[in-house]
Amino acid sequence: MHPALLADATSAADIPGVRLLGLVVGGLFLLIAIRAMFRR
Repeated sequence: MHPALLADATSAADIPGVRLLGLVVGGLFLLIAIRAMFRR
């Protein structure tokens, strides 16, 4: 992950809505990654 993106994510995480959106997106990416691993 790029440091600039990480800094943007941490500063944006101050807003509860953005933090919730980040959790949902992160969970989706985790689910997709796990399903992709089991599919092989």
